Parts: sequence; structure tokens; C-alpha cells
Amino acid sequence: MTVSTGEPETPVEPSVVGLARHLRVALVYGRDARHRVLLSRIALAASLDAVLAVAADDRGSLVEIAQAFRDASPDAVLIACDGRDVRRVAVALEALRLGCAFQRPRPTVHVVADARVGERLRPAANPFVLDVHADATAALVALRALRRSAQPDAALRDELVEDAARALVASTGSSGLVVDVTETTTSCVLARAVGGIESVHLTRAGIGASVDRILAEVGADGVRRWLPWPIDAPALLERIYNRARWPGALPASELALAIEMAVARETIAAAVRAAERASIDVSELRAAPNMLVTGRAAGFPRPAETLLVLVDGLQPTGVVTVWREPDDGRAERLGLVVTVWGRRAAKLAAVAASRRRTTAGPRPVAPKRGCVPREAPVVGWRYATWSADHPLPIGRVERAPVGDRVNAGDVIAAGLMLATPTRLSGARRLGLEPDDLDRVLRVPVGAEIPARTVIARTGRRFARAVTAPHDGRVLQITADGDLYLAPVVGRWVIRSTLDGSVTRSDDAVVTVEGSAWGLGGFAAYGPDAVGELLLAVDSPSGELSPGRLDVRIGGRIVIGGARVSAEALTRAHACGIAGIVGGAVPAAGLRVVYDDGALIGGFATREDRPTVLSLIGFGAAALPRELFGPLKALAGSRAAIHTATARLFVFAPSDAIETATTAPSIAIAADYGGVRVVTADCAAAGEAEFASGVRAQAVRCADEVFPAANVRRVDEPR
Repeated sequence: MTVSTGEPETPVEPSVVGLARHLRVALVYGRDARHRVLLSRIALAASLDAVLAVAADDRGSLVEIAQAFRDASPDAVLIACDGRDVRRVAVALEALRLGCAFQRPRPTVHVVADARVGERLRPAANPFVLDVHADATAALVALRALRRSAQPDAALRDELVEDAARALVASTGSSGLVVDVTETTTSCVLARAVGGIESVHLTRAGIGASVDRILAEVGADGVRRWLPWPIDAPALLERIYNRARWPGALPASELALAIEMAVARETIAAAVRAAERASIDVSELRAAPNMLVTGRAAGFPRPAETLLVLVDGLQPTGVVTVWREPDDGRAERLGLVVTVWGRRAAKLAAVAASRRRTTAGPRPVAPKRGCVPREAPVVGWRYATWSADHPLPIGRVERAPVGDRVNAGDVIAAGLMLATPTRLSGARRLGLEPDDLDRVLRVPVGAEIPARTVIARTGRRFARAVTAPHDGRVLQITADGDLYLAPVVGRWVIRSTLDGSVTRSDDAVVTVEGSAWGLGGFAAYGPDAVGELLLAVDSPSGELSPGRLDVRIGGRIVIGGARVSAEALTRAHACGIAGIVGGAVPAAGLRVVYDDGALIGGFATREDRPTVLSLIGFGAAALPRELFGPLKALAGSRAAIHTATARLFVFAPSDAIETATTAPSIAIAADYGGVRVVTADCAAAGEAEFASGVRAQAVRCADEVFPAANVRRVDEPR
């Protein structure tokens, strides 16, 4: 990004900009609505990813909240409350301890409250580091420092966007708004002429891999309403999903450009809605007299396209001067936007460069149209020593110790499914200090006990005791010496996905390390799967037919072809088939099978769902011979799908197959409708202009010309 005043003689110094560390935070707030608003504004100002929100008066059980903390895996916990909420917030901290005590690294706890409130919460926050901040500004500084911890010298993009807003005010003399849209974030920053700044940095809301949030809020129809051509929802979803998993892709067709513009509109609208939920005055944002668009939204080939995206997404009011500044360019003035209400007659007087005045009747400037992350996977075969993490739910009873040898499919952990626990008065009932409760316990924490069992006891003649009111598991001792007893409602087991040795084993995760053939995929959905590989297609371009799936091949991992339909997925699950590996999966089919779990980056779960591994993309994608040939040769071998890393492990000797010395190239379609293998050699073709109007460096593959950003080797991270 470059920040300039627009003057020709002003030198522009390019800066290397980064998003720094992606910080996942859990929000815990008191009963006062102002606490929730305060935390929401801090999260937006600091560009934090709020992955979980817990109210002090949450009716969920301790086990449910603890499991939510463990699944969210936050880097930090942000708390706002007053003295009346300390006891309720302490329960949330007990849930945090139950869920994340073994997380590496442990989350830090940040309390925005009076120092006395923070000290009252400190015992419940043990063993986590707790910092108390007097106000939102102090918390913002600390959280940005935490984001920058991995790269102390990094320039945060959100800070540079704020600098751009201040520069806009300095150059125009009036308030200014900067709207920045990237692959992963969207920012709206207002700088006031009288001083002060209002920042809205919405994470997981870009035009790339973070489009999940937009689809969850408005669905495919919310994006489709902006397209000038009819398109059915399944076809649109496949294009959105493919574009999201291809960072830096350039729209080479008019349809692809229209989709990016539609998503950009909705990301800006999502940022405005987030600001409204945080009680930020969005009318002030919309009324800013000067607006600057940066990032991907400023990089559309025609100025009018950037202007339309801003007007439709933000819906500015009043008279607004609009600029845009691409990441690799200088600011340019786009035009003047005037909002005209059609309820009564009005005249607009426009002064052209010649100073001649022209008039126009009432006409709306931009009428509304239409109807109302993980580590990037690496695709490719490799024989190596792999490490697979197996997260454990709350309620672990047994687990394999470090150093144990296990095989794929072996049980490495087992535990209990727990219902709402009962809180029992402990130290106070026994007349002890909380730290002394451990020495009078008759059963250890974690023990499963029947009703009327004596859990703790003191004294002889005048004894005091804590007795179990029902069957259950002694779950945890609180910071103030109480106990939680949870009823048992079921049992669970976790199985290894690798042949090897256990290298980590605690209440949060069991890690297994071992050697195997590994094939990295594009995205995986469902629980981990273990079984024998079975070839179910005749060619790499064939579609997996549901008719070839029956109970006789139950327990196996089926090798599909170019497309795995939703019908094939559900039938395979009904027939007891362990999992499916294919070139691509239709995005709409994923949403039918997995509902809210059909995330662009994959969906690892312990629920009883179908398991599928997509190797290339979404929609249909024929497998290259470099991937399909070894799959065919390894049919009959034991294998496992590790969904969290979207990887297929095959347990065969290191010399079982021969891998290609060079990886094939793949290209995303001009309209993002699919990903295909490029069989011809590609060569640089200089700069070219594509049907969308985009001018970019190109490569020529046989008779086709692609933007260079849209072609890459199959083993490059996406």
C-alpha cells in the first residue's frame, strides 16, 4: 500500500505491508450491554478474529462452554465486566481452564475493567497469564503488540489504513473514510477533521479464503443479486469456492470480475453491519465527504467498477468525493457521488473543469439492482515422516502414553460424554482453605463414582463430608475450592490415523508421528477415516457413480474420479464406506451434506458424517496422471484420511511407487468455474489484456493464454 496526497510532485514511498499474526480471541462480557459493545469495538479496532462470545449469564453448562473454548482454540481471551459479574465470569474462566489448560501456547487473558475487578478474577484465571487494562485504548495497544509478536518490525496493514485516513484528512481539510478490501479482511476507517479516528477492521471477510463469513450472513442469493447475468446457485458457489482457495487469482472473464465485485460489495456491507452491532454511528461513516478505496476493490480494471462497489456496499449519503489507490499505484480521483431522494423535485448543479454550470433533474446515482484458515495444503505425493494431531473432547479417561507404538485405526484415547455438571460446595463446607482441599479428597479428580460416594471428608467424631448426589465424574476443582460432578451420558473413542509412535499425549491432544506415503489435498470434510484403498473409477476423468457403492465395500476408502457428487457421498456413508478421495467436490453438494460445516477451508469433525477428500478443487477436476497413477498402484493398501490437514496417508513401502520428478501445472478457469490440469508447457507471454479488462502478466500454455497468477504447480500451497 502507498499513501499519498494525490499531488503530482509528492514522492510516494512503497511500504511492505503485512497482516501479521492472525489473532483468534474469545469474548467474555458481563450482563451490562455496554460490556459486549466495548469488546466488539476493541475486536474491530484491533483487527481480531472473534471466534467465540460467552455472556456472564450464559445458560450453557460448564462442559459445553469448556468444549466451545477448546474447539475455538483462542490465542487470547478478552473480558469486560464489573464487580457484580465477577462470580459469573469466574465460572467462564473455570470453563477456560477445563478446555484450554493444555493448549500450546496457552491463551492470555486480558481484562478491561477496574484493577480491583482484575485482582478478584486472577485466582480463577490460573494458570493463564492475566493482564488488566484500564481502558479500551490500553487493551488495543496490548493486543496489537501480541499480533506483532512474531514479527516485531512488521507494519500492520490496519495501521497503514488508519494512516491513509489521516493523510486523507490532512490533504482535504475535512473528514475522510478509507475502505480497504483484501483477500482476508475488510476495513472502514473514519478520520475526523476535528481529530479522532473510528476503525472497523473485519477479519474473515475478504474476497478470498475468508468469504465464509459473507456466505453465512447473506448466502449465495446475497451475492447473486448483484450479478448482471442469471446464474444458478450451485454454479455460483463453485466459482466462489474455487476463487477463495486461489490467493491472488485475477478475473480473466466478465463473469469472474462480476463475482469479485459482488463479493466486495457484500464484504463492505458486512463491515458496516459489524459496526452497527458494535454501536458505531454508521451514518457518520456514510456521510464522510471524502472517501478513498484501497486494496483489491481499488484494483478493478475500470474506475466505475470501484465506484459502484463502494456505493452499493457502503451506501454513502450526501455529497462525497471518491478516490481509489491500488496497492501498486497512486491515488486517483474517481468522481463525485451525490445522493438524491426521489420523493420531491431537486436540481443538481455541477461545475465542470471549464467552470460552466450544468443542471440535472433528480436521478439516483446508484440504484439498487436485482432481488432483495490453517495452513495452506500442499498437493502431491511424498514419502516422509509425518505428524498427525488428534484433538480430544472434554472427559478423557485414558490415552496412549508418549512412546507407545500404534497403528492406524488403533484406539489412542477414550473418554466419557458428560451432561450438565453439578457444583458442590467443597472447601467452605469442610471449613478449609481452597488450597487444602486436595489433601482431604477421597477420590481423585477425573474419577467416575456412583451416587452417595464420599468425595472429601474432614474430622472424626464431628466429621464433615462432601457426598456425590448422583452418579458421575469428578470433573474439576474450582479456584475457590468447590467441585464439579458431571453425569455420564455416553462414551467416545479416538483412533490413530498413522502407524508410528505417540510423541505428545495430554488432555487436549494426542500426537502420532510415523512414516508413510502422503498425498496432500485441497480440502477435507467429515471425521478421520481408516480403511483399505479401493479404485472405483475407470479413468481419472470419470465421475464416481453412486451405483458402484454398496455394503460389500464397507470400511474402505474409495478412490473417485473427477467429481464426487452429494448423492455418492450420502450413499457411501449409508453403506458404511470409510471415506472417498476424488478430484473435486461440488460446493452446493457439500452444503447439502454438511450444512454449516461446508466451509471453504474444510471441516474436521468427530460427528458421524461422510468423509471426503478433495484433491484439486470444487466442481469437477480430472486428476493428473502424476496423482492418479500412484493412487491406482496403491489400491489394496491400508490408508487413512486426516481431515484436519486434508491429507491421505498410505501405508506401503517407500519403494512401492515411483513419483514424478516434476509437478504438473493446474489453472483456474477464466470464470472460476473449475480447476484443470495444464498438460502443455507454459511460457511467459508478457503483459496481456483479458476479456474482463484486466491487464496483467500472462503465460501461454499451447494455444491458451492465462494470467500468470492463475497458473501454478499442483504442489504449490494454496
